[in-house]
Amino acid sequence: MSTELAEKRTRGVWDSLSWSLRYGAVASGCVLLIAAVVYLVIRLAVLVAPLTLAIIVALLLAALLEPVAAAVRRLRAPASVAALRGDRGAARGRAARRAAVAGHRRPSR
Repeated sequence: MSTELAEKRTRGVWDSLSWSLRYGAVASGCVLLIAAVVYLVIRLAVLVAPLTLAIIVALLLAALLEPVAAAVRRLRAPASVAALRGDRGAARGRAARRAAVAGHRRPSR
C-alpha cells in the first residue's frame, strides 16, 4: 500500500486526472487567454482612437487638396502659397456646407 501511495505522489496531480478533466482544464485556459487578448486589443483601440481618427482626417484632407495645390504650383507659385490656397478653399467649402445645412443663403460679395 505504501508503494502505491508513493507512486501516486511521483505521478503528480495532472497525471492522476482523467482525460476529460484535462481537456476541460486546457479548453478553459485557452478561452480565458483569448478573452484576455481581446480585452487588451479593445482597450488599446480605445486609447489610440483619437490619434487614429486625426491621422485619417489629415490623410483625406491632403488627398482632397492635392489637385488645388498642384494647380497653384503650375502657376509657378511657391509650395507654401499652394498649401495656403488649398486651405482657404477647404474653409470656403466648409462654410458653404454649413450655410446649406442651416438653410441660409450664401452672402454675396
